[in-house]
Amino acid sequence: MDTSCLFPPSAPTLFKPSLRHLTKQLLLEDIQHSNDGHCSVEDAMACMKLAKKKLREGRDCLIQWSNLTNRTLISELAGKKKRVAVVDKTSVVKLFGQEATEKLCVPGDAEAVQGVLQLAEKVDFAFVQMHAVEQCLKTSYEAGALREVLDRVDEQAAMIVRGCPAGSVVFVVCGSSCINEVKKYQKDKGNRKQSERLKELIDVARHGTVRVFMV
Repeated sequence: MDTSCLFPPSAPTLFKPSLRHLTKQLLLEDIQHSNDGHCSVEDAMACMKLAKKKLREGRDCLIQWSNLTNRTLISELAGKKKRVAVVDKTSVVKLFGQEATEKLCVPGDAEAVQGVLQLAEKVDFAFVQMHAVEQCLKTSYEAGALREVLDRVDEQAAMIVRGCPAGSVVFVVCGSSCINEVKKYQKDKGNRKQSERLKELIDVARHGTVRVFMV
């Protein structure tokens, strides 16, 4: 059961509530604290309790989405005293890196790769974002140009995987929506047609892929 479907957002958002967040906010219970990973029995019991609560209370059973969307992965990790690095262009570092242990502003993807590899030994979690595809889509939709950029980004991701310390887990996350168009429609949420288009774009973005590498 995907419990997040029981508590849809009041407006288009890229976030959805985790089982742990729902359990904490609605049941006032803490789960998923084991260092050995999730307990399937504990998760199943929490799902059943949430479903029953929703059936009993109906529309009155809501979560505070403002509390959820104000928390980022960086915030969550920093709150757990983890050492976090954010390597990106200046605007992104200023927006998401306030609670990071290490912050590195870089002008491009090549420098971002070098930066994250330099910091990998010093932190528990490092975030780096490639912008070449985004920049390519701003100027050209030619298949050949995009293919060349994707090949370069693929090689840079491989460099990060090969250069990480032994025992690392590397997540390569690939979206399936154009972030520039998402940003465009986010500026005017009051317009009904634009809000509907934004929701469509976010639904598309959620169908991206994630590749996991154990180093």
